[in-house]
Amino acid sequence: MKKSDFWKSKYIKPDDLNGKPVTLTIKSVKREALKTNGREDAKPVMYFAEAQKGLILNMTNFDSAVDLTGEGDTEKWPGHRIELYPSTVEVSGEVKPCIRIREPSQGDLLDKPPPGVAGDLNDPIPF
Repeated sequence: MKKSDFWKSKYIKPDDLNGKPVTLTIKSVKREALKTNGREDAKPVMYFAEAQKGLILNMTNFDSAVDLTGEGDTEKWPGHRIELYPSTVEVSGEVKPCIRIREPSQGDLLDKPPPGVAGDLNDPIPF
């Protein structure tokens, strides 16, 4: 069992990606109050058409979303496709897992199976 099996979260965590990138369609971005180290802060949370969990946006991922969508206003992000991928970040000298955002690496190929592949590739996202 993974750590995430014991401590469920309504937000996407690096473990949820299972080491692989996933392409999703932005549904909305909402401001939510989150508690960190006993302090409550309002953070942007990105939600997707294909997933139930949202992604808490840090400044790096927010800026990446602005670059990918070409929009500085989160209300104009819905409908844009992005790819979440697992990465690492150094925090206080310690390397920790994280999620980053980039342009989908396979674009429209994700919407239809390649020649010779039978079945539906639109399986539900596990988070």
